Amino acid sequence: NYNNPTCKEEFFFLLKVALVVAIPSFLTFLEPDTGVVIIYLIITVTMLFISGIRYRWFLIVFGLLGGLLILILTIYFVNPQLFIDFFGTI
Repeated sequence: NYNNPTCKEEFFFLLKVALVVAIPSFLTFLEPDTGVVIIYLIITVTMLFISGIRYRWFLIVFGLLGGLLILILTIYFVNPQLFIDFFGTI
């Protein structure tokens, strides 16, 4: 609806989208059907990309996810017992 939304408006829009996607994703993940959750996320990211959201939001999210993945892999390879304590299994 906005021709030139501010960063604050885009941020609140992304929070709303995340909430709408998180609820069915969480419930589907409990089934467990991880493949459908991944499809939900791919569809959502594609729709946001096509909608014209600024690319910096994608860079921020993918940067945070990449950092989280690096942290998890570091814990897994450096201290497997700490990994088991956090996630419950290897």
